[in-house]
Amino acid sequence: MTTRRALLRAGVGSLWLRRRTADGTFDEPYPGVVAGVPPTTLHEWVRAGLLYVGADGWASHNTALVLHGLMAMPMGIPQIHLSVPHGARKRPQPGLVIHQRRRVPDVVMLNGLPCSQLCDALVDVAGVIPLNDVRSMAAEAVRSKRVRVGELEVVGGRSSANRRVWTGIVEELMAGAISGPEMVVWRGIKDAGLPLPQLNFKVDTDEGPRYLDGHWRLLRLGYEIDGRSVHAQAEAFDDDRRRHNQVQAGGVNIMHFSGSQAFSQLGEVLTMMESTMRRRAEELGIRWKRVMSSGASESPRMG
Repeated sequence: MTTRRALLRAGVGSLWLRRRTADGTFDEPYPGVVAGVPPTTLHEWVRAGLLYVGADGWASHNTALVLHGLMAMPMGIPQIHLSVPHGARKRPQPGLVIHQRRRVPDVVMLNGLPCSQLCDALVDVAGVIPLNDVRSMAAEAVRSKRVRVGELEVVGGRSSANRRVWTGIVEELMAGAISGPEMVVWRGIKDAGLPLPQLNFKVDTDEGPRYLDGHWRLLRLGYEIDGRSVHAQAEAFDDDRRRHNQVQAGGVNIMHFSGSQAFSQLGEVLTMMESTMRRRAEELGIRWKRVMSSGASESPRMG
């Protein structure tokens, strides 16, 4: 794959080249880009797009996230997102979105393609694609130690358009959430004015430490948000239930919700949480007013 200009400089006749592209011998995925066969993979489409926009371009936004492995590979002919320095004169083409950037970030090479760094790509799509998708990808990036929360905070602070969205995402991650559903539930609890739980709280059991997605120490009450991957195999399901039984045997009650409930039925989740918290406070003889004023780290005391 190369450009029409490069072929002409190499001595290929312009008339011959026009005929070969017209009769289908060569493919022209974008104006001025010549390929022996039509692009079929994301890598080939990105390469064609970069040849079209010039040497200063790089893969960004959704395309960068696919190349980084955080977003699913699109089916069929993908929509390609590329960025160029502000002032570059290249018209968008069908299936090719070109973003002009006043601030040119550092780029990384992924499989030979210049690409936005992961932090920049995540911030670019905040406010563009569904918020819960951004949450899930940001959490995965942090959980896999590919980025640090502090890096996301710094890069997000540079984007005036997405700053409000990104500030919320960083706050949720700093609270200790490690998945999109956990972030949604923590935000819902905070916005509802309920006492904030400790996230990923360690509970000591007879078989070693176990962790809860959320926990209120005063109430000895926790919750788990189960994703599909947790129950993909019978062995994983059995281990998960055994772990929860060990926690409950130690005196901690557990509520269970699914990730899809967190995303699509958050109001019902919060209503169930509050009613369970009130019932638990009554069982332990703790006034609700004290529960509401308690901090996330308050130790349980009877009375």
